[in-house]
Amino acid sequence: METAHETLPLEERIRIRAYELYLQRGTQYGSAVGDWLQAEEEFRRASDGRHAVSESEFWRLVQLLSTEIEDAVTIFHTYEELNRSTLEDQVIACALNQDPLFWKVQRYCLQASLFIILGRIFDTAQDARSIHKVVSAMISSPKLFSATELTNRKRVWGFDSDALDQFTAQAWVPSSTAELRILRKRLTTHHKRFEQIYLPIRHAIFAHRLMSNDEAASVFFGATDRREIATMLDFLHDLIDAIQALYENGDEPVLGRRSYDQYNQRIRDGAQRVLRKLATPEN
Repeated sequence: METAHETLPLEERIRIRAYELYLQRGTQYGSAVGDWLQAEEEFRRASDGRHAVSESEFWRLVQLLSTEIEDAVTIFHTYEELNRSTLEDQVIACALNQDPLFWKVQRYCLQASLFIILGRIFDTAQDARSIHKVVSAMISSPKLFSATELTNRKRVWGFDSDALDQFTAQAWVPSSTAELRILRKRLTTHHKRFEQIYLPIRHAIFAHRLMSNDEAASVFFGATDRREIATMLDFLHDLIDAIQALYENGDEPVLGRRSYDQYNQRIRDGAQRVLRKLATPEN
């Protein structure tokens, strides 16, 4: 049975533990940040043990989040191209203005879908299938990335037996969970930004419908930075690809090496082609 303390929100439990550490130091001032970080790390480590999952469950989580992230990327860049084309291409703008209500609905649906999916991706609830759960499962199950486990997977997948020993000998194997925790630290930066700016938008506009008109919503959206959202999505794309590459090929999960410019541009090009077909229909 859970104690009253265990039912408190994580942030409140961290605050209580940080205060305990402060008392243990003899109530000396000057280390508040250090106490908070130590308390946070203690809860993270304790949480890792509870997030151990089977290999099949881990792989299902990775594939699910990969799909969620790709969906969010597609929606965002489709939305961006719709806006850009409307502003910069007079032919497309005139065509869309013939049915403004329809296109207003399309824009709203894209906005709503993006923030709802981002909310699922960053969800910190214990039962959520989120990017946090994937990272926690990865940290709590380092054995999944051992040379032995990689060899077994490759055999099942029909990898050439003659080349298997050489392949796995070159694979990166984490020597400790600390090497995997680096990914969590990078994720935390983006999560905090999401909570500060974008989570309130999801709650206020799309989840609970507190905003009742376009003007109010547009003011709220003024706090967003589309370049920041693009960067956040590229990070998530990079993170899930790095985890997949580690699991499938034993690649060291180093972030920042991949470029998604061409991937994103293909989405925009596809959206533009559709808009142009609508704007200039064949006779």
